[in-house]
Order: sequence, then C-alpha cells, then structure tokens
Amino acid sequence: MRHIELPPVMDGQAVARLAPLLRAAMDAGEAVTLHGGGVVQIGQAGLQMLLAAARSVEARLEAPSESLAGMAALAGLQSLPPFVPAQGVAA
Repeated sequence: MRHIELPPVMDGQAVARLAPLLRAAMDAGEAVTLHGGGVVQIGQAGLQMLLAAARSVEARLEAPSESLAGMAALAGLQSLPPFVPAQGVAA
C-alpha cells in the first residue's frame, strides 16, 4: 500500500505534484492511503483528484480534516475514497 500525505492547500498546483504519485500507484496496481488531516483548503481540482483516485485505484482517505470533509459534503460528493476517521474521532 502506498501512503500519500495531502498538502495543506489542495489546488491545481498540488494536484499536479500528486498526479505522478497516483499514476505510479495505478500502474503498479497498488492500493493508496491518502492522509488528509492537514488539509486546510481544497478546491475543485483537489476534489476532482480525490474522485479520480476513488475510481482508479483501491483508495482510502485517512483522517480527513474538517475542511476537506466539509467541502466534499458541500460539493455533494458521495464518491470520494472511504473516510477512515482519526483515532477517537467519529466519521
């Protein structure tokens, strides 16, 4: 399993830096854990990347920040990788 730490700002530039990592995981058939606890801002490009990850590889989103979870909910996204809450935090 490949682990990827999401940056605090998930914008187009961040997605451009993360895309090769996700592509490598896809090519290798590896599952991916995306660590989202440090995300303070996420835009459309970041949400699209998470959707693509959910559709392309076995992916899970570990301990998403309130900002990330809130923007996903606001956007009405139901297809993000499954959320894995931080220890002791309800999903």
